[in-house]
Amino acid sequence: MKALESSLDKFQILPVLTIQSTQFLDSLGELCIRNNIMHLEITLRTPQALSAIDYIKTKFPDLLVGAGSILNVEQLESCFNSGADFFISPGISEELCDIACLKKLVYLPGVQTPTEIMLALSYNFNRLKYFPAQPNGIERISALYGPFPHVKFCPTGGIEFTNMGEFLSLENTFCVGMTRLITTAQINENDINSMQCNIDKVKAILQG
Repeated sequence: MKALESSLDKFQILPVLTIQSTQFLDSLGELCIRNNIMHLEITLRTPQALSAIDYIKTKFPDLLVGAGSILNVEQLESCFNSGADFFISPGISEELCDIACLKKLVYLPGVQTPTEIMLALSYNFNRLKYFPAQPNGIERISALYGPFPHVKFCPTGGIEFTNMGEFLSLENTFCVGMTRLITTAQINENDINSMQCNIDKVKAILQG
């Protein structure tokens, strides 16, 4: 977790990517490194996801590659075997937490409620995905700081250029996950200029 948090300290946006083709992954990896974005999440929403994780980790070993949308142990095992550095689920289950603890994985289970947070804490997970972030995510995450001041969240789902700054201003948010930063269409079209424009826009927001 220290390596991921250190990387996120430098750039607080976690790009959440859905890969439909591995054709332009070289361009994607080079873009991230050029912009000092040394972390990304690849969701398991397409058949190409595992191949993409394996390819990027092989070609760009310095990039921290997360596997997202993990729903069961079989998917977790497959992502581990593909070389993923960290693992993210939209929700939480005891089965996934058990395996993540057994393998000593960097794991961010998804939560929304105090009960789910308490389950995560029982496994010593205190860096959690908050999903979906909208509606009312800013108010809800802020309210969770009182009972859980040592827990920090990565809100995902509904993060836009217009609200990312407000989410990041919360004391208990350590990053936000964004699908808008690098979109599937941009990846499919290898539209590096458009991706760079989005990155520049985010950097300007982060710098205030």
